Parts: sequence; C-alpha cells; structure tokens
Amino acid sequence: MKDITVKLDIKPDSKPKFLKAPYVIRPKVEVDLDALVKDGVLEPVSVSEWVTPIVPVLKKDGSIRICGDFKVTLNPVLSVEQYPLPHIDDLFAGLAGGQKFSKIDLCQAYLQMHVDGKSRELLTVTTHKGLFRYCRLPFGITSAPALFQRAMDQILSRLPGVQCYLDDILVTGKDEEDHLRNLDATLQKLQDYGLRVRKDKCKFFQSSVEYLGHVIDATGLHKAPSKTKAILDAPAPQNVSQLRSFLGLLNYYGYNSYLPVSCLLKPHD
Repeated sequence: MKDITVKLDIKPDSKPKFLKAPYVIRPKVEVDLDALVKDGVLEPVSVSEWVTPIVPVLKKDGSIRICGDFKVTLNPVLSVEQYPLPHIDDLFAGLAGGQKFSKIDLCQAYLQMHVDGKSRELLTVTTHKGLFRYCRLPFGITSAPALFQRAMDQILSRLPGVQCYLDDILVTGKDEEDHLRNLDATLQKLQDYGLRVRKDKCKFFQSSVEYLGHVIDATGLHKAPSKTKAILDAPAPQNVSQLRSFLGLLNYYGYNSYLPVSCLLKPHD
C-alpha cells in the first residue's frame, strides 16, 4: 500500500515484554518464515526489548500462517486506534439498485500495509530461528481492523457503487456499463496504491454473491443458507470458549438481521 504508513502508540510507562519461542512444527514454520522475509514482510534482527511468541495457524491446504500472540505482549498496552467499522445496513444501502455484483478479495490484507520504523520494534516475534521484526501490519494487533478500514475508506472514497468491509470489496452498477465503469475505477485505485488481490477468490458480474454472511442480489438482502445451517446444526457448546463463539454468531445475526434470532433456534434450545 503506497503513501499510507501505520504508526503504533503504546500507553505511557509501558514495560517491554520478552517471551520465549514456543514449540512449533519447524519445517512448515521455516518455509513460511523464508517466504515472509523474501516478500519484505519480516526482517531478521539480533536484539529487541519487545518480543512476542509466534502462533502457527494451520490453513485448509495444509500450510501454515505465522501470527504473533500479541494478546500477551503488545495489545494490553496499545493505545487502540478508534475508527468505526461500517454497519452492514449502511453497506447494503450503498449497493441499492445494483443488478449484478463483483466481489474483490485483497491478498493478505493487513500485510500490505507498511509500519513506520519506530513501531517495528514493538512487532518483533521470536521463533526457533531467532528474532524477526514485522515491516508490515500483522494479524492479531488490536488496532489492525480500524487502521486498515480507515486506509481503505481513504483509497475508495467517493467511488460510486463500491462498498468495502476490511479486505472484501463489493462493486455494482445500475446496468452492465455502469458496473464495468465502477469496477474499472476500483481496480485503478487499487493499482495506484500498489494493492494486490486474490484472483482465485474474486467473482465478477454475478447475479448474487455472499457477503458478510448474507446473500445479496438485485431483489435485496437475504440470509446465507450456509450460515443459518451452521447455526441449526451447531453442536452443543462444551465449554465457555465454545459457548462464547456460538453466542457471538447468534448476536451477529440478531444485530444485523431482519429475522429474529429466536427463529433460528431449535425448540429444545
């Protein structure tokens, strides 16, 4: 992302934390570390006051994504950026009148944002191969969603028929010509700022698309069958963490829904 740089501020009198590297699946971690260094996301360093352990997240294809466990180091002392994420009703209101829809997925969204030099020491992670410092905004930082949304709103501001929620961009138009014009303007903006997209996850000129747990088409907004099925078929929570996850899903649909949550619950619930 060109011309936009992230700066992280911590609360006064915050003391640095240095935590040891966890046990990880070394071969897969090394592959991802090498790729991140090659892409300029990470840089090796020899010393740092702030050090966060990594958390390897297994992806569907069997590879891993390296994240930092910042909740135990930086997040508790971070001065959290305040910028509102768009409400789902406002997003869909901005797409009213659209006939077909194009969905653009940004590639590793946060990692496309540069972090200023002074903030990078806060983002040092420890691995079995030593210390590495993030040059880009990593996942797991409390302020990351707000920082990224603000940047995307700046990039896509005043573009007609375009709505963005974090790394998901939706484009439409009143007819095919209008749609193509809006789509071209959006892609030009992304190119101007050096942003990259996941072509395999993008969809163009679709009659309907799933977006933020809903299906949108020319007639309006509908519940995504896959999401309601996930609620109806969800197993009973076995612990507090699972219960919180399930309630979070219910609350999302209760808050962003035209259908009462009670309609989604089974009789015995």
